[in-house]
Order: sequence, then C-alpha cells, then structure tokens
Amino acid sequence: MNLRILRCLFVPAAILALCAVVGADVDDELKDLKERFQKRYATLAALKDSGRIGEIFDGYCGVVKPEYAGEKASTAPDSPTVGEFAETENKDRRRLYALLAERNELTPELFAERNGKRNFENAGPEHFLKPKGKDWTKKKDLSAE
Repeated sequence: MNLRILRCLFVPAAILALCAVVGADVDDELKDLKERFQKRYATLAALKDSGRIGEIFDGYCGVVKPEYAGEKASTAPDSPTVGEFAETENKDRRRLYALLAERNELTPELFAERNGKRNFENAGPEHFLKPKGKDWTKKKDLSAE
C-alpha cells in the first residue's frame, strides 16, 4: 500500500480518535465536524501534495506561498480558493480543539499542539511544514537539520 493511501486512511482515523476522547456520546456538532473533515480530506491531501498548503506547528494549516492563496483549491466549478479552503479547515480545527478541550478540561492550545505534532509526524517527505520560528520547509529537509 503506498504512503498516500496510508495517509488518506490515517487522517480520518485520527480525527475519529480525537473525537473518541470525548466519549461514546458524540454530539451532533462533533459528527458534523467529522463529516466536513472527511469531505475535504481529498482536496486537503492534493493541496499538500502540490505544495500549496502545509501544516503549521500549532495544529493549523497554512498557504505555503501568498500567490497560491487566490488559486482554486480544486477543479470543481464551485471550488473555493486555496486561501478560503485553509480558512475553512482551520475554523473547523479550531472548533474541534475547543470542543475536545472543554470535554477533557484541557486547553484548546494543548489539543492543537498535539495535533500539530501528529501532523508533522505523518507528513510525507515532500509536504511543507512550518516549525515554530522557522519558514516553510519540506519535511525531508527538516530531517536533515
């Protein structure tokens, strides 16, 4: 099984695992968030593979170069721009972290940082990452540091 397929399987599983932390009684908002993450995942993976979006140490994603922000995120006629896509993804991540933190009596920042660490670990070698205090760098180049 190639690495891209494994990553496609891992991220929805990671989101489900995060949601499982809140217990078996997952409310409607968490279910809606999971569905939105799953619907966007293929586009997110494609944007990461193309180097347009990367993962940031703080658990959020970002547009790697300013000129990518205005490009269409996909070929779909109603596709948002890459910048709008990242904003939507981050809005949902922010809400997920807040819900999980509230339910587990922790801070949203702690959940975000844990997810950021997991995203860095699971990134492909060609994916862009933005470590704290550094510029966007491909994962394979971070490993060499």
